[in-house]
Amino acid sequence: MHFGLRRRILAAQAERILRDTYGLFGSVRMLPGERDCNFHLHTPDAPDYVLKILDREAGSETIDCQLSVLRHLATRIRPCRSHAFSPRAR
Repeated sequence: MHFGLRRRILAAQAERILRDTYGLFGSVRMLPGERDCNFHLHTPDAPDYVLKILDREAGSETIDCQLSVLRHLATRIRPCRSHAFSPRAR
């Protein structure tokens, strides 16, 4: 099992990403994942969110597949807000 990325991203860092990138505040806890960093954000006055930080070492095909799945789910699950960014685009 690959733990490189999971060990580098902490809940405090996820809180900072959510605040600085999306303007979201709340309590963050790590969710299970094979190689990506997944976090649950509980906000007191809004819906809860999931932050998924993809591992760049996974390879472009894997990352593209995961982004496609997330975009598809965002069209099928309500309420579901999706903000997916490709690491190559940033």
